[in-house]
Amino acid sequence: MKPFVLFVFCALLSSTYSQDLSNGLLVHYNFVNGEAIDLSGNNYDGIVNATPIAGMSGDSYTAFSFNGENEYIDLPNSSVLKPNLPVTISATVRLNTNSFSSTSIFTNDFEKDNHTGVWINTSSQGMFAANFGDNTGGTSPPNRRSKIGTTVLNVDEWYVLTAVIRGANDMDLYVNCQNDGGHYAGSGGSLGYSNKPGSLGRKDSHFSAPAYYLNGTIDEFRFWNRELSQNEILVMCRTLNDVSIELPKSKYEIQVFPNPSNDIISIQTSYNNDVNVEIYSMQGKLVLQSTELNNIDISNIENGQYIIKLKTPDNNAHISVTKFVKI
Repeated sequence: MKPFVLFVFCALLSSTYSQDLSNGLLVHYNFVNGEAIDLSGNNYDGIVNATPIAGMSGDSYTAFSFNGENEYIDLPNSSVLKPNLPVTISATVRLNTNSFSSTSIFTNDFEKDNHTGVWINTSSQGMFAANFGDNTGGTSPPNRRSKIGTTVLNVDEWYVLTAVIRGANDMDLYVNCQNDGGHYAGSGGSLGYSNKPGSLGRKDSHFSAPAYYLNGTIDEFRFWNRELSQNEILVMCRTLNDVSIELPKSKYEIQVFPNPSNDIISIQTSYNNDVNVEIYSMQGKLVLQSTELNNIDISNIENGQYIIKLKTPDNNAHISVTKFVKI
């Protein structure tokens, strides 16, 4: 994995933590323990037909692999998961190929031979793309609206891909939480839906051919019924395991044990100096601080997944980040 580093100005950092990423969050999967449990609180658990594997953190059963042929995860068939625009979609993804027919990441409406709902994939040139269909019975450019980014995604590299879709010519694409620019394509009408459920890992994008299936891995997925601001997207990135601020996370190793835990955790790190411990919710809220690495009491925080960040006590620089689960 090639970790990436976000350089964020201090003034921006001070404002972003006030954002609440749970606002409008419809679905949140982090795939811990090889399950597609919805952490949003809406109970839209996924129906799994994919293979649990190690994710970007290296921990077992924290991601799902898709074989490019017949593996996918279905979402429940609920009208709530088919909102009007704007919407925001974010997925942490590693592709095994950049072939267009093997990069369907998500659609909230898996209808055959018909562009419906919103979806994300890559273009035929390997760039991140966001789309919506008008439900007019075809899979051609006149049946959809798309925006295609500028960065060609490398195979076997982790990316945080985020799409904000507001309208036909009003979308933002973020690759590793940096705006990727891009151009618009397609001439379809307004967003339209069928009565089919959504899917991770597949999309029918060719009228006379079988559905396209993802050949790659998804580590984390979130879907909102609103647009996220650029500040909120930066907050989200700070809670992801492969993102650190001004210092690559791979510089120092960090381990949490036991993990999962329901009361006490301890931290082991290859950094030999004093550190401060900060524990954040997946929405970016600071929930616990400690100046000790051993016997940290987590019994009073809610069950779920959290991010641990180690910081130097003198200049507050980030040393490393990792995930743990409170049960």
